Amino acid sequence: MKPYHLKVDKLSVISPTGKIRLPSTSFELASGEILYITGRNGSGKSSLLHAIADFNFDHGGEVLLNQRTKKNFSEKEWYSVVHRLGQFNRLQFPIKVSDLLLMAFYRQRTSSGYTTEQVEKAKRVADEFQISNLWDKPAHQLSGGELQLCWLVQIILQQAPVVLLDEPTQYLDVVNRHHFFSYLHRYVQQHAVMVLCVTHDLLFNTEQNYKQLELI
Repeated sequence: MKPYHLKVDKLSVISPTGKIRLPSTSFELASGEILYITGRNGSGKSSLLHAIADFNFDHGGEVLLNQRTKKNFSEKEWYSVVHRLGQFNRLQFPIKVSDLLLMAFYRQRTSSGYTTEQVEKAKRVADEFQISNLWDKPAHQLSGGELQLCWLVQIILQQAPVVLLDEPTQYLDVVNRHHFFSYLHRYVQQHAVMVLCVTHDLLFNTEQNYKQLELI
């Protein structure tokens, strides 16, 4: 996978009413690294991810990816590199868990559908997150924690170079929170992707190799 370097320089977000949603913030991150973004409620954590991820988001400062600003990417190219999983992910229509996970490969599917390799890969990651028993269930019948695990599996299957996660463990129980952080670190090391993760649950992370940005 192509390596990426992200530079956020004096990034700020101000609402139309003049309220500061994100004060001037700067940092750098490279492929193979994790940045955990922490801070009190209302400190701008989600606004930071929005400003980085959304191609047309209005903000001050600069977001540079491999020394290129957003305006030097096409919108399609930007979203092929930068993927974000928000806090609130709703199902737009009835769908089975298997189809929800396989949507990670939607852009690569052929006229005959998803390949055997894609299905097997989805099953492997689902098994890693201990949700393979949900494969044939309607997704709208799942608990909040089960559905969140499905969304996490889907974004992992996409293997985007830059992944932004907003409170990914908020619906998970204690065991799954520990498991998620352990898996995330292995995933970043194996695939050399870059992850920015907003979280209040860093105490469940037993890994040592990460960066942290605290917003105040």
